[in-house]
Amino acid sequence: MPQNRLGNVAIEVRPKLGDAVQSFQIVKVAASVDGRQVSALDGQSFGEHKNEVQAWNGNIEAGEHVLNIVVEYHGNGHRVFSYFDGYRYTARSSTHFRLDEGARLQMMVDLLDTGGVNTPFERRLAIAFATKP
Repeated sequence: MPQNRLGNVAIEVRPKLGDAVQSFQIVKVAASVDGRQVSALDGQSFGEHKNEVQAWNGNIEAGEHVLNIVVEYHGNGHRVFSYFDGYRYTARSSTHFRLDEGARLQMMVDLLDTGGVNTPFERRLAIAFATKP
């Protein structure tokens, strides 16, 4: 494959869960591009005070692509609400992007809590995407 047909993609994961980070523990974040897994991060990658974690940096063919993200969470009952420790939630999302020949594209994947105290857990955790050339 000629080098000039390639571009570079960097994927950064940014946990922005706010107060929910105390209620949920990130167990795994998996990223795939065009159906091929490019990254699988475990929860230890998201230690305290980490604003972003690089999930992948690689070269792919220029053109249209799809980025899929799957995030697995476990509940954290802090020993008070032990039933919550058994809670499991999986958030999934995808986005399309275009990569030009020789270009570099930075993809930011934000892990968000979009609900409040009265929002059911299955609707609280979301994934948002942003790009920077």
